[in-house]
Amino acid sequence: MRWNRLLLMLLVLTALSGFAVLAWSQQVEGGANKPGAGKQSKAKQPTEAPKSQPAEKRDDDRESAKLLNADSLFRDKAAGVYYCKGNVVFSHKGVLLYCDEAEYYDETDSAKATGNLRVVDPEATITGDLLTADFEEE
Repeated sequence: MRWNRLLLMLLVLTALSGFAVLAWSQQVEGGANKPGAGKQSKAKQPTEAPKSQPAEKRDDDRESAKLLNADSLFRDKAAGVYYCKGNVVFSHKGVLLYCDEAEYYDETDSAKATGNLRVVDPEATITGDLLTADFEEE
C-alpha cells in the first residue's frame, strides 16, 4: 500500500513537472537559454506551472509543481518537446524531484526524467536513473 501511494505521488509529481517545464520555457523562449546561445544562466526564482486542463476533470484542487532550479531549458516547437537540463529540481506538496535532465512531450502528454533521479518526501526516498510517465494513463 505504501509503495502504491509513493508510485502515485511520483506519477503526479512527474506530470506536474512537465507542465512546469512548459510554463518556464515560454518565459525563456527568447533565445537566451537555448543551447549554443552563449553562457546559460541558472533559474533564480521558482516558476509555478499553469493549471492543467486534462481530458477528464480532477475532483480536487491540486497545488502546482514548482521548478526550483535548472541550468538550461530549451523548447523544440517542431517536435513538441521541452528539455530541462542540469541540476533540475521540482517541488510539489513537500515532495522534491531531483534529476539531471527532464523532457516533456507535448503531443503524447508524457515525460521522462533521467540521470541521478531522486524523489524525496517526508516518509521515503526513491532513487533511480530513469522515470517515464504517460499522463493519459491512470
